[in-house]
Amino acid sequence: MKPEADFLIALGQVLSTAGLYGEQHPAYRSALDGAFDPLTRLLASHPEVRYSFLDGEVIFANRRLRSLRDWPWAGTLAERGFGRIEIDTGVDRAEFERFLVTLAGLLERIKPDEDRPRSIELPHVRAGPMALDEVERLREIDRGEESAPRPEVDEETGAVDHLFDQAQARGRISLAVARSVIHSISVVLQQGRPLLELLLPVRRHDEYTTVHSLNVSVLSMSLAEAVGVPRRDIRDIGEAALLHDLGKAFTPPEVLQKPDKLSPDDWAIVQKHPEDGARIIIRSGPGLEFAAVVAYEHHMTWQGGGYPRPRYPRRPHPVSQMVQVCDMFDALRTERPFRGPWPLQRILDYLRELSGTELNPDVIEAFGGMLARHGVHRPGPGQRNGRTESTSPVPPG
Repeated sequence: MKPEADFLIALGQVLSTAGLYGEQHPAYRSALDGAFDPLTRLLASHPEVRYSFLDGEVIFANRRLRSLRDWPWAGTLAERGFGRIEIDTGVDRAEFERFLVTLAGLLERIKPDEDRPRSIELPHVRAGPMALDEVERLREIDRGEESAPRPEVDEETGAVDHLFDQAQARGRISLAVARSVIHSISVVLQQGRPLLELLLPVRRHDEYTTVHSLNVSVLSMSLAEAVGVPRRDIRDIGEAALLHDLGKAFTPPEVLQKPDKLSPDDWAIVQKHPEDGARIIIRSGPGLEFAAVVAYEHHMTWQGGGYPRPRYPRRPHPVSQMVQVCDMFDALRTERPFRGPWPLQRILDYLRELSGTELNPDVIEAFGGMLARHGVHRPGPGQRNGRTESTSPVPPG
């Protein structure tokens, strides 16, 4: 995640905490510290920081921040007349806190689109409305950027890295960042390009979890669309798929990247990641309960096996079943430290072998049909030779 996005995410957390607890609460003080540090880093490379908020988008120095699409505070600030925030080098913590207390108070009192002047003018910090000519200029810039279709979702890897860093450091994540990534994936999928062209390659073993999470989200959203899921629900499925492996933030890299067979102790560590992921997601706030279920269930099999083992055996949620198939497909097509990538037909045959036991036959059929519509051969009933990898204690995802 870029420093200009880091700071705004932290700023939103301060404003949210102020609304919930007030300026004297320890949670607010902690959030304030968490915002001033990234601001200091940002000012080290940008002596004059300028943000604009227009049509729900965040613009930094005439450049739209794609990683902050759907950042909820962008609309709130613009509606209440704060379409711009400017911060200069020289701001100290006391002035920054004074600005935040003033801004939080005004946001609480001012109604959306209320017709009265409002601005904040401090020695190094300013906030207020944008001039009409600036609004039009930014809209022209925005239209110009949008006219060039984005070929892939590679730019979102930094945002997903940030989510895993947040999970590891704080035990929770920013919902705004996750939703900005899903928005970007939705835009790319609407371009109608061949599906396999959208899946990102893993260039280094240590970036596998990030890239894999993006690819599983792309596949799951495509599968949801193929089976007729209403458009309003497809993003929720993509969000759940994006976060399905979040618990691996707590899995040691030496275990994830181990080139040899996992020991029983290693395997016990790996099997914790669904529960760890569900806990992180639940702690991150309301609106993520569905993603928490998928994170918990994505290694539970269709007939009740797998892990974790719930007290009362059950089949996983239908979306968990969809994400599991997409998870296995992307994992097997990717080179890993303990094996090479599988040929595409071998993967499809293997998924068909698991149909009716570990995987839902209807989901396998729908997944094969989706790939066929994208020019990929539908998995057939034939058996592949040898299944040594299927007995490996390393989970597909």
